[in-house]
Amino acid sequence: MKIETTIVHPIVNFECTGNNYNVEVASEVVESSITITPQSQCEVTKDWQYFIFKTTYIGVITTLESGTIRAYNYKDNTTIYRYITTDKTGLYPTEDSFYSTFDGTTLSDLITTR
Repeated sequence: MKIETTIVHPIVNFECTGNNYNVEVASEVVESSITITPQSQCEVTKDWQYFIFKTTYIGVITTLESGTIRAYNYKDNTTIYRYITTDKTGLYPTEDSFYSTFDGTTLSDLITTR
């Protein structure tokens, strides 16, 4: 049996214990989905908004002509990297993405993008 639902607010907090889950959402409207499967396995779609709420800003790693690379602490003390371009499309950066790997020159392993 699989239960699927869509929440139209970004997830601020998600906890899964046994067959129970607790979802705290923000007031901004976006789309996110939760899938609950048997055997007490909970899964949440980790979109851009999820990482905005679930990370702690560490600082700017490097500034490039094309944008900045910033470090964030993810909930299990893993460092992830956010690339934000200086070029904009309307009010937003052309790219605003999270990556799991940065070797000092190259970002890789895209997690999600806005």
